[in-house]
Amino acid sequence: MVQLVSKPIWNVSELGSDIADDIRKLEDEFTTIKLASLKLFKNPTMWRKNQEINGTNWFIYPLMMQGTWMEENCNEDLELMEIIHSLSSTMPDCCFGNIFFSL
Repeated sequence: MVQLVSKPIWNVSELGSDIADDIRKLEDEFTTIKLASLKLFKNPTMWRKNQEINGTNWFIYPLMMQGTWMEENCNEDLELMEIIHSLSSTMPDCCFGNIFFSL
């Protein structure tokens, strides 16, 4: 099994309460989210390649892109989507709304 580690890139105390609540939910659901990512990783055709001008590449598994839900991808793990839909800080119908796994 792949060993994934968790390393926060934020300090919850520096954020607004609505975002802090969402971060706590995500942290509480870490195991479920990790298992979902491992499951989704096994389906390479649903991952998208991103490339920077300098040639740097990485892959994303989009659940929401620019405010639009990627229905096919979302349907792959309904438990994950239940967690995501419980968050108050998602931005559907907004060009800045993005939710994805990134490798």
